[in-house]
Amino acid sequence: MCPCRLFTRPGGFYRHLACHHHRWLFLICLGVLNLFMRAPASAQDWSLVPGVPIAYLEAPDRALGVPLPWDEAYIGSPSITIMPDGTYIASHDVFGLGTPQNTTWVYRSTNQGQSWSQLGSLSGQFWSTVFQHNGDLYIWGYSEEGDNGDIVIRKSTNNGTSWSSPVVLKDGNYGGTPNTPVINNNRIWFAQSGNRVMSAPVSSDLMDPASWKLSNSASDSGNPFGGAWQGWSEAQVVGSPSTGVVVMPKIRGLPNTALIQVNESTGNVSFDASAINAFPSLPGGEKKFGVQYDATSGKFFALTNVVLPAHANDPVLGDEPELIRNTGAMLSSKDLINWEVEKIFLYTRNIDTDESTGWGEAFQYFNYAIDGNDLAVVSRTALDVGDGENLPPRGHDSNLMTFHRIEDFRTATPKFVLVADAKANRVMRYEYANTKHLAPLGQFNLGATYAGAALDTPVGVAQTSDGDVFVTESKTGGRVLRFDAAGNFKEVIATSGTQFTGNPGMLTVGPDGNLYMSVAFGSSTDRIYKIDPDTNQVTLFITTDFAAGESFNNPRGMAFGDDGNFYVADRENDCIRKFNGSTGAYIGDIAVGQVKPQALAWDDVNDRLLFSRETSPGDTDIARINLPSSVLTLYTATDIGWCLGVVAVDGQLFWTDYDNGEIYASVSEADKTKTVSASNDLVGTAQIINATAPGRDNRTWQNSSSGDWADPLNWVYWGRPDTNDEIATFGSATSATTYVRIQAGETFTVKGMRFMNSQRYIIDEDGELFLEADTGHAIIDVQDGSQWIRVNTTLNDHLDVTFAAADDELSFRDELDLNGKYLYIDGEGKLSISGAFVMHGGRVVFDGLSTLAIYSASQGYITLDGDLQFIPDPSISLTLGSSFDLISAPNYFGGETFDNLYLPALSGGLAWNTSSLYTNGTISIVSNPEPASLALLATSGLMFLHRRRR
Repeated sequence: MCPCRLFTRPGGFYRHLACHHHRWLFLICLGVLNLFMRAPASAQDWSLVPGVPIAYLEAPDRALGVPLPWDEAYIGSPSITIMPDGTYIASHDVFGLGTPQNTTWVYRSTNQGQSWSQLGSLSGQFWSTVFQHNGDLYIWGYSEEGDNGDIVIRKSTNNGTSWSSPVVLKDGNYGGTPNTPVINNNRIWFAQSGNRVMSAPVSSDLMDPASWKLSNSASDSGNPFGGAWQGWSEAQVVGSPSTGVVVMPKIRGLPNTALIQVNESTGNVSFDASAINAFPSLPGGEKKFGVQYDATSGKFFALTNVVLPAHANDPVLGDEPELIRNTGAMLSSKDLINWEVEKIFLYTRNIDTDESTGWGEAFQYFNYAIDGNDLAVVSRTALDVGDGENLPPRGHDSNLMTFHRIEDFRTATPKFVLVADAKANRVMRYEYANTKHLAPLGQFNLGATYAGAALDTPVGVAQTSDGDVFVTESKTGGRVLRFDAAGNFKEVIATSGTQFTGNPGMLTVGPDGNLYMSVAFGSSTDRIYKIDPDTNQVTLFITTDFAAGESFNNPRGMAFGDDGNFYVADRENDCIRKFNGSTGAYIGDIAVGQVKPQALAWDDVNDRLLFSRETSPGDTDIARINLPSSVLTLYTATDIGWCLGVVAVDGQLFWTDYDNGEIYASVSEADKTKTVSASNDLVGTAQIINATAPGRDNRTWQNSSSGDWADPLNWVYWGRPDTNDEIATFGSATSATTYVRIQAGETFTVKGMRFMNSQRYIIDEDGELFLEADTGHAIIDVQDGSQWIRVNTTLNDHLDVTFAAADDELSFRDELDLNGKYLYIDGEGKLSISGAFVMHGGRVVFDGLSTLAIYSASQGYITLDGDLQFIPDPSISLTLGSSFDLISAPNYFGGETFDNLYLPALSGGLAWNTSSLYTNGTISIVSNPEPASLALLATSGLMFLHRRRR
């Protein structure tokens, strides 16, 4: 039997035909079929392209779903530079079996990328980088793909209109991809392939081969990935004053990169694969990425293809993450080691998910230039632009080079959307990535139960200006729950049957900062309530019978207009009601006769009300009202079920389909696009809102079980806490004891830690934790539970430990080193130490409500080489006979005593008795001090007691 096999995977499938003569027979059959099956070309619709199309190649014809090899031509190797006069120059090559794979095309824009003109092509130029140097334009790359690729360079003195002949810098077998060059130490540096550099003096003639030096190759020997290692390639060179010049390759199949150090004196490279941080985590690092240093912010910025959790287990590409390229993200780092995702700027839901069609979309091989406060980005893009059947065979096979601008990149933040998924009993988070696309980021509400009960039928969702998110449960006895911006549960603020009557419905936030909630399904209880989020007080805002002859009948969506009025979609009365936004007084109706309006929202970009109306069962229209004008239909069709939520993001309209579990984006009155679907596990979508991101200074653990601190995916929106302006929050994500591991050799510095869960978090393993704050005072805030820190912990700043309740506890079970700093213990909880405790001249400060427990010295050692101070809580009165338990189990002190005791001054006739401090941990107030045991000295309002160390 002939071992021929036809793969259904797209992109050059005929190459998998093992038999030579059958391969040719197959190609001939494809050609014949193509004559009869060739689909007519369609006109391109450039409005489907996020960003600006620079170049386009029609995807190859196919027969039996297989691209015809002689027709295969795809866009590759995007590159961009900015000339001194502001002109943008971009380039790409063309690859595929239908091309010679040795040609690069060059383009120019004189209006910052808004439009482009083609300058022509360069034969004998491939895998190339355009760059400007000393006012002239150059292109550096390779002569062709394959075994005869020389390293070549050309020059243009007229912004790319004409070019010099190519100069061979190195002849032989070379290859690589575009990478922005770095100038450092008076040399210009390029990454060559994946593990070496090529450089020349900045003052030299770059067209002279003698100016250039090619380095040695770094070895990956000893890498820690074992059988998962598939090699490195397609590197980017980067450099800064603190890091020097570094080569960063992609690591095939793994979300990592490598830090290959360049010796700038010799021009060679070195790499120790066994060193700590030799292969730092980099989300999207398994694909070619672009990275540069920004001197203004002191940060590195990378553009990568992160793999969203929703796509990690893709049925086709789940085992090939290097081909999942549907998401473009901007990351930043201060040290090239710790990376965080700042925002998603490109996304498509259409990846290679169906082997029968083999069609997919992608944005990839990002290259960018810094233009003031913006990033000017080029992408190799595979996208459906209305070509009918001539779609890119797969995401890898690009039919476009597109231009994108990331504005104010140094301060860019994600734009989130929250959606109540009522049938699945959860709230989902998405990011607005680009026009008409929402990138799925997973479940918003962390954890499984809230105040003892699971979330049940969430319909309404709203966010107040402080970031807190409120969710309603639309059922009898339904609750209104409060979460923080990261999704941690905080409290139940109201319950039906207690603070109000009826089923909670939709939510909105008024100009006064209060929550407004519609209550429906009860005729006599159909009302609008106002909730003060500061006090949780619920008051009736608009009653059922709000005016003579007027009453609510199933009120749903609500919105405040920019005219100061309050609008309510009154479903069964077929109208939108208008009220005074301050008093709730009825003004009148608008949009009378609109059948069953439900969703209602305000579009602040276009100054209009958006709403849904049900024209017949299973048929929903989306409409708008530009106050005070009449209704205009924005979208009408017969394929949308109940729409309970509508929102505008930067003026782009999105709405939910409760019946089918979908989210749509408008394209035109007669057209829509499905941006999130049931394939992303939505079930029954309700209210949808704009939401602000959780502060980057508050990182929240989102893993529902144990995991590594170092893994950025364990934290909400990537990026673990690792700087002195960040707080690590351990909230409602878990419902059982959870281990957060800091492995041996790992160190993390944070401003503080916050514990919000009665379940125990254990910070564990053999790494180190440093507490250091940009404010000078680090914090550990225990709001609930008994929490353990089981790694060596050192204070680099003073530390405030606070407890919310008497049964809360924080336990240090490995070494705690005060490092000469103050440890303040506040609240009625307990701080316990069962590992080593050293002070190094530091101070423990008590408030009289909390205690310090010292446990078995066999687990460590106690060195009280510091001070104790008592600063009473304002609720404490210092009177005769008062006694304060500061330390429990002091018998483990092993004879150690504090260097000094600082106690508050007392009124006349009273004194401190500290004789029991080292036996039972108490101090008390007595009337007659005993000189034999007390040495009293008043200093600055304190009583200072000095004990000599034993």
